[in-house]
Amino acid sequence: MDMFRVFLESAPAPGLRAASYLVETPALGEDHARHPVHAVCEQVFDGRLSDAEGFARAKDLIGAGADLFHRDPDTLDSLVTTAIRLAAPSLAHALLDAGATHDAPGRSGARPLHWAAIMGMPDLLERLLPGADLTERDRDCGSTPLGWALEGWASPPRGSNGGHVVCAAALVEAGAVVEAPWRDSARVRQDCALRAALRI
Repeated sequence: MDMFRVFLESAPAPGLRAASYLVETPALGEDHARHPVHAVCEQVFDGRLSDAEGFARAKDLIGAGADLFHRDPDTLDSLVTTAIRLAAPSLAHALLDAGATHDAPGRSGARPLHWAAIMGMPDLLERLLPGADLTERDRDCGSTPLGWALEGWASPPRGSNGGHVVCAAALVEAGAVVEAPWRDSARVRQDCALRAALRI
């Protein structure tokens, strides 16, 4: 029997013993080619697990000694980035609470702060703000975390939480610069709440 499938599909979560098996077993078969926490995030994103169910499974994996410094071999994303990108904020908080890598850039140069901004997750963004470089741009779009928040406001990605204006306000409060394309945008200026958040 595929232990990983049992772990994902059992309700409630099968617990620490099953999690320990997954963490200690190097090869988990075709159903699990990724880190176990990453796979749980994918299940949350696809709607096969609720955020609360994913959180319970992630907590068991963390408790069993999952590698919190793992980075995806394809994207170089940290587990925190993966949880944010895959709309699993509770898992991201659990990873941060456990001391997981939280500032490593992915292959595109985007950090967890960029992803929290574009996904409209102000609680996570506030946790990631201390010491962050607000001028850092990703390599694909050449945009700062504030630019990512505004892009998420303009075109919300699947699974976003809708807190883009709050994220933008927090970034501006922390010293992020509102660049001309956004400052001069008619669409931005028509949104009173966003205009106030950006102080324009």
